[in-house]
Amino acid sequence: MDPMTTNITLGIAAAAGLLSFLSPCVLPMIPAYLTVVSGASLAELKGDGEGVASGLRRRVMLNSLAFVGGFTLVFILLGASATFAGRFLSDLRVDFFGLPIGIHQIAGLLIVLMGLHVAGWLPIKALYRIWQIDVQPTSVGLVGAFVVGAGFAFGWSPCIGPILGTILTLAAGQETVLQGIGLLTAYSTGLAIPFLISSWSAELLLGLMGRMKSHFHRLEIASGLLLLGIGFAIMSGYWAQLNDAANSAFSGLTELVLDAEERLLE
Repeated sequence: MDPMTTNITLGIAAAAGLLSFLSPCVLPMIPAYLTVVSGASLAELKGDGEGVASGLRRRVMLNSLAFVGGFTLVFILLGASATFAGRFLSDLRVDFFGLPIGIHQIAGLLIVLMGLHVAGWLPIKALYRIWQIDVQPTSVGLVGAFVVGAGFAFGWSPCIGPILGTILTLAAGQETVLQGIGLLTAYSTGLAIPFLISSWSAELLLGLMGRMKSHFHRLEIASGLLLLGIGFAIMSGYWAQLNDAANSAFSGLTELVLDAEERLLE
């Protein structure tokens, strides 16, 4: 497969991470994860109108960074594995009633199916199962928070599973393992930033949850449409053209900025 890692692909991966955070399967769980990794109650995290003690805030942020490090490491390993496997499958061809189908079409079809599932238009019962490592650290600390983050990454839900699966499918199409790692790093960043913001201010998190509840269905449809668009683009071969166009646009923008800088320095 042709390399897929471009600025637009990394942007889509980061957006997918954000969508995973906002999904109905993840967002309602965030307060529970915060209390587990911090060892503090939600009332303590909110500060009860008197603010959060600096010591507690520092502990929450450090443990949250460890939690983020746990799921980031797992996602990166998954991305590297997907890229490694994709290199061996790049020449795969399947004869379907005399029509040769390559890995691009197979990968695109899988993403389309996941998009239909996320949007609720073609529910796949197997994806409604949740596989999750039940991690119960004996004491709150950086190591325990890291382990909980790794367990979170291995969790499988009808929301994050198809989105993560799509990014892993894109990672399988990368030319090098380093590119696959970059793609999953972008995904982890999109998931980590809102989590860290929530760790800093639990009130912001609770306010976001209150506003998002009525928009969960719209968010599912938007996520499904995003996956459908990616799937059809890969199946048809337009994904490479889209990446080339994005590279040209970014290259042109860079040249404009450099020209402007030179004129200012004259």
